[in-house]
Amino acid sequence: MSGGNEDQADAPAAPRPRRRMFLAVLAALGVAAVLVAALAAGYWGGQHDALPKIQSRIIAPMLNRVTGADELQDAQTISWETMHTHLHTLDIARITLSPRATPAIWALAQAGDNILFVSRLGQFGYLDAANHLTTLDLKVDMGLEALRRSGLYDDPIFQLSEVRTFDLLSVPSGANSYDLYASHHRFEEAGRCFQMVVSRTRIETGPDGVRVVSPAWEDIYVARPCIPIKNIGMRLAGHEGGGRLALLNAETLLFSIGTHQFDGITSPPDQVYGQDSETDLGKIIEISIRNHTGRIFARGMRNPQGLLIDSGGRIWETEHGPKGGDEVNLIRRGGNYGWPTVTYGLEYGSPPLPWPYSPHQGRQDGFDTPRFAFVPSIGASNIIEPNDAEFPDWSTHLLMASLHGNTLFALKTEGDAITYAEPIAMGERMRDMISLSDGRIAIVTDSAKLILIRNADRHEGDPRSFVVTGLTGLAPPQPDEAMPTTPEIYGNRMFFYYCGNCHTTTGEAKAGPPLNGVLGREIGSVEGYPYSDALAGASGRWTRTRLRAFLNHSDARLGGTTMPPVSLYDDEFNGIFHYLRTTQATPTTPAAP
Repeated sequence: MSGGNEDQADAPAAPRPRRRMFLAVLAALGVAAVLVAALAAGYWGGQHDALPKIQSRIIAPMLNRVTGADELQDAQTISWETMHTHLHTLDIARITLSPRATPAIWALAQAGDNILFVSRLGQFGYLDAANHLTTLDLKVDMGLEALRRSGLYDDPIFQLSEVRTFDLLSVPSGANSYDLYASHHRFEEAGRCFQMVVSRTRIETGPDGVRVVSPAWEDIYVARPCIPIKNIGMRLAGHEGGGRLALLNAETLLFSIGTHQFDGITSPPDQVYGQDSETDLGKIIEISIRNHTGRIFARGMRNPQGLLIDSGGRIWETEHGPKGGDEVNLIRRGGNYGWPTVTYGLEYGSPPLPWPYSPHQGRQDGFDTPRFAFVPSIGASNIIEPNDAEFPDWSTHLLMASLHGNTLFALKTEGDAITYAEPIAMGERMRDMISLSDGRIAIVTDSAKLILIRNADRHEGDPRSFVVTGLTGLAPPQPDEAMPTTPEIYGNRMFFYYCGNCHTTTGEAKAGPPLNGVLGREIGSVEGYPYSDALAGASGRWTRTRLRAFLNHSDARLGGTTMPPVSLYDDEFNGIFHYLRTTQATPTTPAAP
């Protein structure tokens, strides 16, 4: 029978004294060699700007593997998948661009053989010709520090996800040199408002990748007005910002700007900007690059998400209308596209409501009409002209991406007309899309994927997979770029957006009765609150169905209420409903059963 600690049974024998001394000397020599090598490498790296590359390509992946702190793999093996469309067979590759699972990437541009990408809050990276991902030491000036200091930052009705970098445009300015334009919001602390800005910096490309000539940005154009904080609905409706850039000629940019919900319905009646010549909102602006001045090129746009000047000089624009009103427009100088006076769309609701300003629903009499419209809406995104050499059978087509539709559309053109729209299901919300110089198409998605598309027939003999490196060396998304992750957070924000001006969940009455404990409560039962006759005389309890119908004004039993209709997407209503279920009752608001 053996004695002692059983854990020592498989332990190696202790080294003898001379062996220990030999190992110690050997270890010391090894450490000295490592130090000398490190000093030499540090000097060489400082002279050749190599340390960032060592960090991103060697150290970060090594630490990732050693610590096991992150499940991400630095190298991605990407396989080309095949998809058949009406006229072309496509090869499609999907590359992860963000080291965290958050929708962080917002826009694309090309500089040399590099694909630049930028996050919603202006953080840059790029994919080089060797398929390596690298963080670019460059950030868009969005006034975020001033915003964080302001009281607006902590306002529950304000959401930072509405502050955005919208678009990138890379314009060659010399040998391996590019003017890089960005369109974006910028918080103006003095006026407590948000500017829509086109700014410019300069980058260079070379064997070592992309280099920022100067991290400073120059304002090329600041739109009128500085967008005020809204007191109806969202404080800032940045998702209706538009923000696309296109180069009209060497001296002129076109810049599309959305109305940010200043439409007289989700804004005060005196703040309706789509037709107002004193503002740039709801317009396409023609900007002089040299003089930094702008003028209205066309007007009447709600949320212009796509902008293209095709090889024939025609200007195409895509935009989000209200429900059932997404459009593809052919833009002419001086054109008026009707918003918010007319639209093919309806006001959001269930069932949808007629658009209140339209004299004839479903018509746009007296205004420039779309070349194509989508019913139901698809969440129109950017639009490009595919490369003729890569996609010869799309030589008379445009390609348009979508958000809500998760679909790419091949639009067949006949002169100035669009004759059909072929849907190509991609399974992703596509935020931006560009045509690369080699003919491929690059798309960035809300899941932080870079989708590359090529003509399968032209690449039949090419490898069916490739390796992308550098993912774990990329800078992670900024904390503020994370979207609401739980139903509780999302529902709380939606409640404050749409209900918080008039209602509380603390038992306090404002313009409307308190809503904590409303589900299951008898209609019109909060003691002391001056209900309208319609609610005071109603019977029954608040249920999910009755609450939805009341908000939409579709419950005839509650006709005559003084509360205006509230237009909500299904996910917004579901979020509010989920939040209300979590609220606690007060003595005047009985708990739901």
